[in-house]
Amino acid sequence: GVAASWRGTNSLGIRAMANEDGEFGVADAPHDACDLTAVAPRARPRTITLPEHPRNRVEITLEAAPDPVDVMQLVGSPAPPLKLTTLSGETFDLSAARGKVVLVDFWATWCGPCIEELPQLVEVHKKFGGRDDFVLIGISRDFSESDLTAFLKKHKEIAWPQVVGDKGGAEDAVREFGVVGLPALFLVD
Repeated sequence: GVAASWRGTNSLGIRAMANEDGEFGVADAPHDACDLTAVAPRARPRTITLPEHPRNRVEITLEAAPDPVDVMQLVGSPAPPLKLTTLSGETFDLSAARGKVVLVDFWATWCGPCIEELPQLVEVHKKFGGRDDFVLIGISRDFSESDLTAFLKKHKEIAWPQVVGDKGGAEDAVREFGVVGLPALFLVD
């Protein structure tokens, strides 16, 4: 579970892992109302608003997501169809990038390993980003567009197109590529 927003702040940085019974506690959650997002493999994330001074337990039921794609089936096969809308409003169609090398990065600003790999992606973008035959695109798993845009404002070196949320096509891309953990990189040639 992630304490996703509180008093207009998009992320509190409070996280908890569930035990084998699927229960988790958020010990440091604020005593007034806040949003809590529950995420699990093979399930659609769900956000609820906790009331002020919540009772001992709040139950969150997650809806099963479609079965993930076997990533190994993608190796050597045509890339899944991918039509996205970037934060800047541009359309990205993977089929239109035929003949180019496309690096697809599934990541999130709340993902520690994703943040650790960013300097390497910045270097890749500096080295190859100006070429006509290379495209790097980020697909963010952030809970809100505002989380991502705030992060990008602070990190101007992340200069490649970014996609987030349902309206951008991120959920479809996750399903098509069978992403179950972050970071996840796919090189399409």
